[in-house]
Amino acid sequence: MINKEQFLAKSDLNPEGCEETIQSHTERLLQLLDDFKECNESRVSTGNLELIAQAAYYHDLGKMNTAFQSFIYQQKGETPPMELNKSPIYGRLGIRDIPHGFLSAAFVPSEWYKSQGSCGKDDLKVLITAICRHHNRDIQPDRIGERNGIIRSVSEEDLKPIAAVYDETLKVRNNTIYDMLATSNNDNLPRLWTRYAIVKGLLNKLDYAASAYEGVTEMPASDAEENVKKHFERQGYVLNPCQAYAKSVSGKNTVITASTGMGKTEAALLWIGKRKGFYTLPFKVSLNAIYKRIKDNNYYPEYSTILLHSGALEFLANEEAEQDQSFESAVKKYENAKQLSFPLTVCTIDQLFAFAYRAKGSELIAATLSYSALVIDEIQSYSPDIVAKLLYGLELLHKLGGIFMIMTATLPPFIADALSAKDIPFDRPAPFFTQTVRHRVTLKDGDFNYEEITAAALNKQVLVLCNTVSKAVEVYKKIAESTDKVNLLHSRFIAADRAKKELDITSLTKDKTKHGIWIATQLVEASLDIDFDILYTEMSTADSLIQRMGRCFRGRAYSAEAPNIIVYNTKNTAGGRIYDNEIYDRSVKYLSEYTEKPFTEADKQAYIEQVFATDGIKKTEYYKRFENTYRVMSEMDSAYFDASEARRRLRGIEDTICVIPFNLHEEAYQITQEIDKLTSKINALSRLSAKLPQKDQAAMRNISYLKRCKSDYIRTLRRLTVSVNRYSRGLSLSKKEPIYDCYFSNNYYSNVTGLDAVGETGEFI
Repeated sequence: MINKEQFLAKSDLNPEGCEETIQSHTERLLQLLDDFKECNESRVSTGNLELIAQAAYYHDLGKMNTAFQSFIYQQKGETPPMELNKSPIYGRLGIRDIPHGFLSAAFVPSEWYKSQGSCGKDDLKVLITAICRHHNRDIQPDRIGERNGIIRSVSEEDLKPIAAVYDETLKVRNNTIYDMLATSNNDNLPRLWTRYAIVKGLLNKLDYAASAYEGVTEMPASDAEENVKKHFERQGYVLNPCQAYAKSVSGKNTVITASTGMGKTEAALLWIGKRKGFYTLPFKVSLNAIYKRIKDNNYYPEYSTILLHSGALEFLANEEAEQDQSFESAVKKYENAKQLSFPLTVCTIDQLFAFAYRAKGSELIAATLSYSALVIDEIQSYSPDIVAKLLYGLELLHKLGGIFMIMTATLPPFIADALSAKDIPFDRPAPFFTQTVRHRVTLKDGDFNYEEITAAALNKQVLVLCNTVSKAVEVYKKIAESTDKVNLLHSRFIAADRAKKELDITSLTKDKTKHGIWIATQLVEASLDIDFDILYTEMSTADSLIQRMGRCFRGRAYSAEAPNIIVYNTKNTAGGRIYDNEIYDRSVKYLSEYTEKPFTEADKQAYIEQVFATDGIKKTEYYKRFENTYRVMSEMDSAYFDASEARRRLRGIEDTICVIPFNLHEEAYQITQEIDKLTSKINALSRLSAKLPQKDQAAMRNISYLKRCKSDYIRTLRRLTVSVNRYSRGLSLSKKEPIYDCYFSNNYYSNVTGLDAVGETGEFI
C-alpha cells in the first residue's frame, strides 16, 4: 500500500538528501507565504491572500497522476510502485500526458467561493486559471470543449482513484472552466487579469523560492528615507525643495520635473521610503553609475540593492570578485534579482514592462509591482511608441495597486495629458529648476564648419554629435585630415572596442588639462557621464537636442558671450527614420526664440512644451505612433506573447541581432570550439553525477567551474560582436543561423571607423 511520501514532486533530492514529495513542497510554499505576509500583508488584500493560499495548496496536487509519477521514478532510475504505473487511459486518448496544473485544478471545489465572504464566482475563475497556468504551458488540442473533455477523462480514470489513496478527503470536481485565458473573447478578461496576475504571480514567486531551497520570496525591507536622511546628516546637507516635496508625497503617484544636479536620485529614494522599490533608467551605463552611487552612500544596507539588466551578471561577477566572492555568489544574487526579491532593484524597463503586454510569464512582475514603488527616470529619452507602452503599463500598475514616480529634466506635456485622460491620479508640483545658466545656443544652416571645430580643439574639449553613423564617419574622416586629436564613437563598434572608447571619452572630460575632439552619435546623449567645453551638433528633435546639451557644461555655470552650443540645421533625419520630420521642423521653428542669449533650465522646459504641446502635435505621425501603440496595447489579448517576446517588442528590438565582422571570423571560430569542448565536458559530468545516489559535491564543483569558464568564453565571443538590425541596408550575413546567438557577416571591421557597409549604395543608419 502506497502512502503520501511516495508521491514525488521532482526527481532531485533536496539539500538534506531527502526526496521532495508533493506534500513537503506544498508545505514549504505555505510557510513561505506566511513569511511573505509578515512583510507585505498590509499591501496585499485579504481576498488575494486567501486566493494565493488556495492556489499554493492545490497547485501541485495534479502531479499525483500516474504519467507524471512514472516519469519521475524513471528519472531516478527506479521502478514506480505498482499503483503508480502509467494508466492505459493516455494510450487510448493518444496523448503522452497532461500538464499537471490542469489536473491540479480539477480538485478545486466549484462551490468554494460560496463559503468565502470576500470572494465571488469570478474569483473561482482566477484561482483555477492561476493553478492551470502556473507553469505557462498550454495544452493541446486548443479547442476548449475537446481539451476539457480530455481533462475530465483523465481525471475520472486516473486521478480520481489515485487521489483516494493520497488523501481520502480530496475530491475530483471536474470544473467546467479550466482556463479563462483560453477564451480570447471573454469580456471579463481585462477586468479579471490584474487579480489573476497577482494570484498567479505570487504563486510563481513562492514556487520558485521553494524549488530553489535556498531561495527567498522577499528580502527584509529597508527604510530608504531614513538612510538618505542619515547620509545627509553625516555630510551636513539639507533637503532641497525637490527632495522635500518627494518625501512629502511618499505613497502617492507623482510626476516631477527637476533640473540635472537637483539630487533626483535621493528624491526618488525618499519617495520610495519603506516600500519595495524599482528604479529604472534607459541606459545600462547610467544604471551602473546609479547603482554604485546608492551603494557607496549606504542608502540601503549591504545586499539590499541589486542591479538587473542584460549585462548585470557580468557586472555583479566582477563586483563579487573584488570582494573575494565566488562566481556562484554572483549567480545566486542574479537569480534572486530575476525573481525580484531585493528591497531595491535598479534596472532597465525591459526587465519590468513585459507585464504591460499581459504576457505569459510576466505575472510575477505584475504581482510584485502591485505592492511596490516604481521610479521611471528620464522618460523623455524614450520613443513615442515606448512611452505609450510605459503609460499603458502605469495604467495597469494603478489597477494592480502599485505606485509610480516619473522624474525628468524636461517633460513633454502630452505625457501628463495622457495620464490625466486615463483618470490615473498623480500629483505634479511646479518644476524645480536650478538658476545656474549652463548654455548659450546658436543655430546655423548647412554643414559643420570643420576649420572652426579643429581650431576650437587647440584649447578646448570638443564634442561633435551627428544624427547617423554614416554622417559621423564622414565628419571623422574630414577632421582627421587636419588633426590626429580626434576619435570616433558610435554603435557600429564591436563591444570590446566600444567599451574602451566609452572609457576613453569619459576619462578625457575628467581631465580639463587635455584637449581634443570626439565625434559621436546620439549614443552618448544620456548614457555617459561626460562634460565637454563646447558642443557642435546636427539639429535633432527638441528632446534629443536638450539631452545633447547635457553633455556640455554638465555641472558648470557658463557666462561667456560666445555660444557653447552650435547647432547646424543639416535636415539629416534619415528620411524620418531617425527623427520624425514634423517634430524636427517644430523643433527648428521654436529653437530660434532661444538663440544668441542665455538658455536657462526654465527656457528648456518652455521649449519642450512648445514643441510637444498636445494640441500642436496631434496630427503628426509622431503622435499617431503614440496613440496607435497605446490602442494596440489596450486591445491586445492577454497571454498573446510570452515574456521574452514581450521584452523584445518593448524596445522594438525583435529584429536586432549580434554580428561578427568578416575579419574576426577566425578568432570567433576558435572561441566557439572552446565553448563546444566545455559543453561536452559539462554534459558528461552531469550524466555521471545523475547516476550517483546523492549529488557528488566534487562533481558539482567541477561542473560549476566549467560553467563559469563557458560563460567567460561566451562573453568573450560577444565582445567581438556588433548589434545591428537584421534588415539594415548594407548588412550581409555569411551564415543565416546564429552560433551562440551570434551571426557571422561579410562586412569588414575597423577599430577606427567601425563596421563597414557592403556595396556602393549600402549604408548603416
